[in-house]
Amino acid sequence: MAATSAVVESVVIVFVRAMNEWERAAWSARRSARDTDTPDSYWPGVAAALERLLAEFCTPRERPYGRLGSFQHPPEYDPELERVVGSRIAGRKAIVDTDRKVALGGGRRRYTLHRRGDRWLVDNVKQLVGDTWQKATL
Repeated sequence: MAATSAVVESVVIVFVRAMNEWERAAWSARRSARDTDTPDSYWPGVAAALERLLAEFCTPRERPYGRLGSFQHPPEYDPELERVVGSRIAGRKAIVDTDRKVALGGGRRRYTLHRRGDRWLVDNVKQLVGDTWQKATL
């Protein structure tokens, strides 16, 4: 079955939505734990949830910069503020470009996906800085 742009674009859209949900849950867990005797108690659950999310949506490989468990409020990933603006597929590799309408880290992003078996997985993301695509953190 040949892949279509709609298929790879949907992978990115669902990934952005999942990251948004993770960031919101992480923020909530952190706020709930901050005034307790163990303010870092939220961390193991948040980190495990991120690992599961990356395992589901991303290629399995060493990510030296990872996300380092970073999250913010409002979330960095927001499906309401990031729109797909183009995509292309070449064999088992796809590129999906998006435009993010946010103050911090806004602008164009480029997701590279690889086909593994019957699934498309996010391998990396870059952001457009001037005229150059630079690595960004997933």
